[in-house]
Amino acid sequence: MSETKKKRRLLPLLLLLIVIGGAASGGYVLGMRNAPPAEEEVHEGEVVEVGILTVSLGGAGTQYARVGLAMVLADGYGADEVSGRFPLVKDAAISVLAGKDPDDFRTQAGLARLREELSDIARDIYPDGEVLRVVLTEALVG
Repeated sequence: MSETKKKRRLLPLLLLLIVIGGAASGGYVLGMRNAPPAEEEVHEGEVVEVGILTVSLGGAGTQYARVGLAMVLADGYGADEVSGRFPLVKDAAISVLAGKDPDDFRTQAGLARLREELSDIARDIYPDGEVLRVVLTEALVG
């Protein structure tokens, strides 16, 4: 083969490699620019008791639930900074608990859902990230 024919075959291959390389590097740069910011790792801090609530449950018959609540705070926050809104947390918790059936307290899955619901409510009440999650310190149905 002549030198000219080799160059003609090599030229489209080089152009293809340049185009693919440019597209890949451009996509990488644009992807980095649009990537969500890395989340800061939040460490658990103090655990603060909110209180014990006794509520009448839904369902057949008259049954009650006695539930103890505590909040796990983000590191750097203390009880003094969150205690002023405890009545709001208790009020919201009463609304959630009163809508539950006794069976919601008898399974691990039901208790996990309850913790998640209460945690979501607490994070709404404390929007600056003070509360990481709500834990149950007791859960009795009678």
